Amino acid sequence: MNKKNIYALVTGIILFAVATLWLYLGFKDRSAVVWTGYIFIVISIVVLVVGYMVGSSVVKIRDRRGVNKINVLLVFYFIVTTIISYYFMTSGKTNLLPIIAIQTVFLLIVLMVAFVTLAAAKSTLAGELPKIDLENPMRNIEIRVRAIKNDDSNSMYKEELDLLYDRTIFVDQTVSDESDSDIVSKLDELELLLLSKEDDEINKIKPLIVSLTKLIKDREYNIMEKNNI
Repeated sequence: MNKKNIYALVTGIILFAVATLWLYLGFKDRSAVVWTGYIFIVISIVVLVVGYMVGSSVVKIRDRRGVNKINVLLVFYFIVTTIISYYFMTSGKTNLLPIIAIQTVFLLIVLMVAFVTLAAAKSTLAGELPKIDLENPMRNIEIRVRAIKNDDSNSMYKEELDLLYDRTIFVDQTVSDESDSDIVSKLDELELLLLSKEDDEINKIKPLIVSLTKLIKDREYNIMEKNNI
């Protein structure tokens, strides 16, 4: 579990503890409506934490904007759910149907919007990402590296990625070389590392970029030597 997920879990535990303390200290008469409001607050906390952890660790898309939108949506859901529960818990109402109906419908709407948002993000990105040309995979190297370089979440590797991109500009796409498969494999590995955000993987990123840059440089030298023969 990475640090972000640990922070999310700790935050969820704190929110749960605060909600529980509020229930027992703020309500001497804990009616069915009060308990129902509390349960929906707990559900919103679970949805918020689990949703964030899934988006951070499981969903593998190259652009995090779709996941970030969902995180904002889940925070909004938690806040609104708490407000709705607070209203019913302090109103003195005894009918459970309104709070259950409103909270359930709201939860279903949020989940549907989150699903559509994620599906749209993955669909758009899948359409934008270049497919590897099996006959000459080097045709896509420059496009893929440019996408990585322009991703704001990779700004900490800007210097290394700029050098890598500068090197890809000079890649000879008209010929194949035995090193092409190694270059594509390393680029695949780099993309996965940049997505993972795991602490034990971060230290591998810069050396991998440097290695990939050198591999592309060596490829071009190798091709020039062959052409001179």
